Amino acid sequence: MLRIPDIFTPFRRLRKDPLDDWVDRLSSTWSVYILIFCFAVATSHLYIGSPIECVPPANSPSSWVKYYSEYCFIQSFTRIPENYDYEGSMQTTISFYAWVPYVLFVQAVICFLPKFLWDGTSSRFGVDLKSILKEAKIVNKMTGDGRERRANELATYIFAYLEFIYENHKMRFTSPTAFFYILKKWLYFFGALFQFYLMALFIGEGQYDWGFGSLDSIINNPPHSFSILFPRVTFCRVPIKEHGQDKDRIFTCVMGMNVVFEKIYTFLYFWVLFVMVMSFCSAVHATSIFMLPVFRYFTVERYLKKSGVSPSRKKLLNFLYTNLHADGMLIIILIRDTYGNALAELVSRNLWLKADMQDEEVPILTKANQYESFDADAKHYLPQPETPLFDRTLPVKEKKGKKKDLC
Repeated sequence: MLRIPDIFTPFRRLRKDPLDDWVDRLSSTWSVYILIFCFAVATSHLYIGSPIECVPPANSPSSWVKYYSEYCFIQSFTRIPENYDYEGSMQTTISFYAWVPYVLFVQAVICFLPKFLWDGTSSRFGVDLKSILKEAKIVNKMTGDGRERRANELATYIFAYLEFIYENHKMRFTSPTAFFYILKKWLYFFGALFQFYLMALFIGEGQYDWGFGSLDSIINNPPHSFSILFPRVTFCRVPIKEHGQDKDRIFTCVMGMNVVFEKIYTFLYFWVLFVMVMSFCSAVHATSIFMLPVFRYFTVERYLKKSGVSPSRKKLLNFLYTNLHADGMLIIILIRDTYGNALAELVSRNLWLKADMQDEEVPILTKANQYESFDADAKHYLPQPETPLFDRTLPVKEKKGKKKDLC
């Protein structure tokens, strides 16, 4: 028995992917939904039914009527100016209508490309983000002592993973995963910017504010009124032979599909503009956290204070650069964006407690390996990245008695 393939399940999964925040989903999920829907509507209006109807000469055979319509469908049209007197020259042509479905599909692909890149790189360098966020989802659904215990286990896993990755890492706050996270954010912005530019060339004839004029035309003008960008009535020039001579006949054509295209692209104009602004703000925020130390300092400090921990500046700086690192910061951000501040604060507190317990056993700073931090006025110091922070091997108690020769 033949079964219809389920093509909607992959799209439904996009809405629940914990690797993306709500701003990312504006492009990777909702924009893809909208553009695919518009692609289907445009395709149905363009290739099913009669997208264009031309007025043929009197007494034209039916076969010629079909020929005129088909010919005009694949040719550029001459736009009818408002108050046209039928004696002026016809220079302005439009030809975008036949490419509308393809351009909409390309726009959907552009929206999904950053998501495709991020999915392929998020768990290939360092921390397995997908596994951690999957466990965080389980913790977020729990309550009471079970939630605390499971959150502590999650923090233990994260802490051990970060120690393993950064054990001999010279740069204390660099990460390929964090780099691709920031790159994804900026790709969403530049993708929306490119679409905005593409629509200005494709529809607006180079005018970036064409959407406002189109919206005003939809709201204030009657449906049958003249539209500059989406004309309903156009001229089509068809070459024919009569009595051995080449002649051009001009036909008047009605483009009913432009009524639909006008609504589609007016909505997309404002939607892409909204996505572009939100993506830019999100990209700047993500870049600031990972590139400017003061932002990540106050971010972690806020989470710790809300969870009941009041760390000193020196200990918090040491925690950021010797325990949390860039990957740990990214984990906290993703947990916050997906499951809320409460779980992010809980995980941050457990990571802090584990780092604090470890710091009690070994010295954090010595005078031989200090260097000035980003806060020059506070005179706080961090360990040099070139020297090992501490010996990670546990001391072994020697048994009393005669030592055995290991050789």
